[in-house]
Amino acid sequence: MSFQSRSLTSRSGIKLSGMVLLALFSLLMFSAPLVAQPTDEQPPAEQPPAEPVENKPDPPEEPDAEAAKSPLAKYVIVDSPIDDAVFRTIRNTALRLQELAQLEDRPAFLILEIRPGQSEFHQVHGIAKFLTSSKLDRVRTIAWVPETVTGNNVVVALGCAEIILHPDAELGDIGRGKPVDPDEEQLVLTLVEKRHNVKLSRDLVSGMLNPQVTLLQATIDRDGMTEKRIVTEEQAKVLRDNQIAITNVEVIKDRGQRGIFSGSQARELGVLVTHTIETRAELSNLYGLDPQSLREHREQGESKVVKLIDVTDIIDPVLEAFIGRQIER
Repeated sequence: MSFQSRSLTSRSGIKLSGMVLLALFSLLMFSAPLVAQPTDEQPPAEQPPAEPVENKPDPPEEPDAEAAKSPLAKYVIVDSPIDDAVFRTIRNTALRLQELAQLEDRPAFLILEIRPGQSEFHQVHGIAKFLTSSKLDRVRTIAWVPETVTGNNVVVALGCAEIILHPDAELGDIGRGKPVDPDEEQLVLTLVEKRHNVKLSRDLVSGMLNPQVTLLQATIDRDGMTEKRIVTEEQAKVLRDNQIAITNVEVIKDRGQRGIFSGSQARELGVLVTHTIETRAELSNLYGLDPQSLREHREQGESKVVKLIDVTDIIDPVLEAFIGRQIER
């Protein structure tokens, strides 16, 4: 009996030990994947592909910013004769543009359509002097000449930073076949010498002021560079006296001829005009302007009332005084 009991006990111990080992082995098998799982997920967690994308600016903001900087523009027709009312319109429009350009930090354009006619010199010079002043340092002034303009009205165009001509329109002959008064000539040349318009030069405008001036296109070689320049005969002599090599000379205006240039001729010579166009609508594409800004701008001045005074009696001192008072009113 004792031997059988020990035998049973021994078998029970072996069975128990086997069960314990089996349990331990199962525990290791199920726990091994749990330990390895974080290792499989670790590489994706270490990659940072999304960081650079978060730092990029929002693309839709850029068009809005550009729209906020769209140019300001006003279009003014300069009728003849140019008088105080026209001067006031140009001045007030330009100063408003200057103020808006400063407040909104936007480019601004004042486009003056110069029409043919005749005006007093002091009026056109006053406008040109104003256009070249520092009061309009934020406004680009543009003269648009769709048809031929001669006489004093040309001076307004010379006061603008840019001149745009129709290819067939002509600009010049300020004295209309005669030399301009010397004092007036000097005032115009002083404006040109400000270099407000880089397409103008003293010599070129001298030929537009005086038919007796001969204009030449001189090809100059200096330091290995070739330059074509419009000069008077006198200036060509000065260049030669200063040992500047002039390799070719072409006469573009003989003595006695009017100093006037068409848009196509000026463009070919590289003087006077910045561009040539055929219609006003082309201005919007040329300068990136809203077409609505090219609508005609006319400032309302004082209304004029015409009255008829019927005089049937002899004009005595009393009637003369009455008529004088009516005229002053």
